[in-house]
This record gives sequence, structure tokens and C-alpha cells, in this order.
Amino acid sequence: MSDELKAAAERLRRYAAGESWTNIWGNDDPGTDRTEDRRLIVAAYLREHPADDREGSKQSLLQSVLVVCAHRGWSLHWTHRSAYLHLEAAELAEAVRGKRGDKLQESADVLITLLALSQCELPDIVGAAEAKLASLMTKPIYAGEETSRRTT
Repeated sequence: MSDELKAAAERLRRYAAGESWTNIWGNDDPGTDRTEDRRLIVAAYLREHPADDREGSKQSLLQSVLVVCAHRGWSLHWTHRSAYLHLEAAELAEAVRGKRGDKLQESADVLITLLALSQCELPDIVGAAEAKLASLMTKPIYAGEETSRRTT
């Protein structure tokens, strides 16, 4: 592996270990020399984890999302990701209303954007949601819920 690919693989390893994107790459504006860094990172990752290996590997959905974001040059800054989460959620609402789009595909877009924004692993998110639901089943209904409860 070339020195450039080794450096890119090391950056990806640091990022996967939880170090912040900005700390590793600095301010990442599309069109800068960091665009090539992203391509090198993805190339290093794909070389280390060929497609056949990834199918049965323990690569998480979050890791896949972060690799795609790097490959496509998508910012992971919270302002960008939160704006896209809002837009993807609006597209999901349109699909649910029957205006346009497929609910499953739009749900997948929301999930991808959520993972890129939160950078939490999906099993952790599911566990937190299950705990919250269990808690909501035992807590009394609060005042803000009463109106919506009457209309459903």
C-alpha cells in the first residue's frame, strides 16, 4: 500500500475510533485539496475491506454511511446534516401523504442522514428507543399529550 493510502487508512481508523472529522481533516470545503484526501480514504478502506468481505463482515451501517459521505464529499458538519435531515423528513412526510415518493426509500434516506448526523451506531439508537418506549408505557400522560390523545 502506498504511503498516501496508508495515511488515508490511518485517518479513517482515527475517525472510526471516534476522533472528530474536523480534528483529523480540518475544515473540509468541497473542491479543496481535501477532496483527494477523501478519495484516498475511500480507496484505502475499500482495499482493506473488499466488497466480498464487507457482505459478511461486522462493518456497521454507520461505518458504511461515513464511508459513503467521505466518498461523495458530503459534509458531516452538524449544520449541513441537520438541514438535510429536515429535508429528508419532509420528503418522507410527502410519501406518507401519498403526494410523491416511496415510504421505504424515503425512510432509508432519513436513516442514512440521521446516522451521519448523530454518528451513533444503529443498535445503540434502537436500544435507546426501546428504553424510551418502555418508559413511556409506565409514565403518566403529560398535559401536551392530552389534546392529541382525544383526536386519535
